[in-house]
Amino acid sequence: MNIPERRCDLVMKGGITSGVVYPLAIVELSQEFRFKNVGGTSAGAIAAALTAAAEYRRVASGGSREGFDVLAGLPDFLKGKTDGEPNLLNLFPPRPAARPLFALVLALLGTQGLGTKIRRALIALLRAVPLGTLLAVLMAGVPFALWSGSRAPLAVLALVLAEAMALASGLLLVAGLALLAVARLLPAHGFGFGTGLAPADRKLPGVTDWLHARIQQAAGRGENEAPLTFGDLWAADVPAARREDVAQRAAEDPALRAINLQMITTALSHGRPYRLPFETRAFFFDATELAAYFPAPVMTHLLSASGRLGPPTAQGLRPLPAGADLPVVVAARLSLSFPLLFSMVPLHAVDYTLHENQEHRRQGEPVRAERCWFVDGGLSSNFPVTLFDAPLPRWPTFCINLADFHPDHPQDPHDESKNVWMAEEKWSGLGERWLRLPPAGLPALARYVTAMLSTIIDWHDNTQLTVPGYRDRIAHVKLSPQEGGLNLDMDEGRVASLSQRGFYAGQRLRRRFGAQAGEGQEGLNWNTHRWTRLRSTLALFQKALAQCAAARDFVDPAYPGYPQLIARTADADPHTGYPWPRDPAAYQALIGRFLALGDELAAGVSFEERAPLPRPELHINPRL
Repeated sequence: MNIPERRCDLVMKGGITSGVVYPLAIVELSQEFRFKNVGGTSAGAIAAALTAAAEYRRVASGGSREGFDVLAGLPDFLKGKTDGEPNLLNLFPPRPAARPLFALVLALLGTQGLGTKIRRALIALLRAVPLGTLLAVLMAGVPFALWSGSRAPLAVLALVLAEAMALASGLLLVAGLALLAVARLLPAHGFGFGTGLAPADRKLPGVTDWLHARIQQAAGRGENEAPLTFGDLWAADVPAARREDVAQRAAEDPALRAINLQMITTALSHGRPYRLPFETRAFFFDATELAAYFPAPVMTHLLSASGRLGPPTAQGLRPLPAGADLPVVVAARLSLSFPLLFSMVPLHAVDYTLHENQEHRRQGEPVRAERCWFVDGGLSSNFPVTLFDAPLPRWPTFCINLADFHPDHPQDPHDESKNVWMAEEKWSGLGERWLRLPPAGLPALARYVTAMLSTIIDWHDNTQLTVPGYRDRIAHVKLSPQEGGLNLDMDEGRVASLSQRGFYAGQRLRRRFGAQAGEGQEGLNWNTHRWTRLRSTLALFQKALAQCAAARDFVDPAYPGYPQLIARTADADPHTGYPWPRDPAAYQALIGRFLALGDELAAGVSFEERAPLPRPELHINPRL
């Protein structure tokens, strides 16, 4: 047994059932690389959690590949059946009260033809609202009851028209009652059909039960043992006696983490994404609420770890464990809360902008926390390509994207390797992604709505796909409208095809960045990637330093310039704020050299000349 010397990072896109792409890609990459940083959103978060668990087992055991063997076996499970029920579909069990409505949604989202969808949707709709169905039948019978029996053409025409109106009215009544049922059901249950746990009357596990069991299995632990935590990952490469200390230090310094797993969730209540594990202790949980979301061993750990942070609040809420103590499955579930399919996850936080809480805090009295709802991370960042990036990479970051087929390059049903695409030249991948609208009718309206939503959600991620030094390390797995996404009822053949595409995606990445892609290889490789990043980064730094030097020389007649501002100290002007932590003279001297470098770079050669295109920009963004 051995652990590969070369490291890599891996980022995976969200996509619900599209996650079947990832297992074989991960296994292929693991042959040559050790996963240092792993991230993803939604279904990508599931794959990231399993990757980290398998890498934990390999690192902690000194080289075992048994965790990756668990991943290699996932496609067989996902395309199979248990007791005649498809395993993939049954990972999304609705709560009992939601089953009729879920059947309606499933009928509309299925991979069958339009006629079959309409028939199944009508049957599901009628079953979802039986009272409405009875009224619709009665309404449809009224024209016949009033018919005089005349066979005159006008009488027959009147009967047909009356029957058509009655049927339309009946269907509208049924649809309206179904909509009212949805309005009653979803808000009361976190706007989702299920929590992810299997209801008590179901034999097969839900996605959360299943994911917990697979994470534990990949990590070499039993389902009823302590759940794998982020701290376990961070300290996987040190003896057990030192792990707690290393995990605590790694919480502050990600560079110390043996395996750095990160995911994205969206706080709907805050209107922003968060990086998981949380870097703040602002959140609390209600044990009774979360018991409906997570298996018993996970809840036992949450309660134990929370107890070490302090007693429950006056409202009975418990502090959410800090990053090191947070179970990996909890973070994954926070990231994959796909709207309507899964209930949002309720945590609690205090709104300190409220006068009531401000006053309570001043008086030393308990503040009032309220629910903070977390939904799918894909709403804010479905493909966090830059999650682990540095200006100059030390090892490659691999990204697996999920995309539509190109009109000129349709699906190849015989060779799955041709259904995966990577940029092959330095100018490849510059073309824009097109969302084409049908010319007319309901398909045009539906596509218009989905294109708008896709643009709102994915525009930031899409712009990253063309950046130099990014686009050459992305493997694009192509999906047809009947594959992945919300196609919960994919058959065995489609699941197998997607899994194979994942293998070829991993193979393409490995061939480009692996040991065999050395100095002599033509085309794109690790050397060309690093050179592109170097050229692009130097251009950005030169421009930023020149802008700093220009700001230094700018004169605002109402205020002192930067040289005078830098010379100030907190003692001289306490309103300046953020004083130097040590000797101000040392910092002032360093600033001088920093800005002098800006002068030198502005007067010398230009790194922007013939720099990689399109040129990126350097921005200051808040850390999620």
